[in-house]
Formats: sequence, C-alpha cells, structure tokens
Amino acid sequence: MREPDAHGWMPIETAPKDGTMLLLFTRERCANCPEQSVGVGTAYWHPNKFWCNGRLATGEYTRMHHAPSHWQPLPQPPTPPSLMDAAGPL
Repeated sequence: MREPDAHGWMPIETAPKDGTMLLLFTRERCANCPEQSVGVGTAYWHPNKFWCNGRLATGEYTRMHHAPSHWQPLPQPPTPPSLMDAAGPL
C-alpha cells in the first residue's frame, strides 16, 4: 500500500474493494456548476463494481455521482461518555 499524503489521503486505485466503508474525496466539474465541485463522503465498493454511498427504501443502491480520486480509512468513532459524565454534577 502507498503511503498517505500529509493529510492521510491515498490514490483511489489503492482503496480496498472488499465492502469496507471509506472516506472518499472527489473533485469534478459538473455541467451546471461554474466552479469545481469538491466533496467528501463515505462509500464502499459494491460487488457490482461501483462506489455505493447508500441504499434507498426501495432496496436500490445509490451510486456516487462523481468518481472519487482519493480515499482514507474512517476515523475511530468518538468514545461515548461514561454514565457518570452524562449525569453531570450532583
């Protein structure tokens, strides 16, 4: 695996394609936008060979609109507060 850049991003060609949820970056110019579209979101590689970022109530999977160029693993989730912290002072 290639080393990530200074911000942790790696080329999309090196991304795992095993269903792991990833943080993806895309930068594309859309037809109706005067500026470049930049986005960061989560998705995984679907077995039907596309980046999937959700599933509709109908059961259909949603594809990313723009091809991602870079990826990084998702960060660890925040540590939940303990019950004592959540209760606050007595």
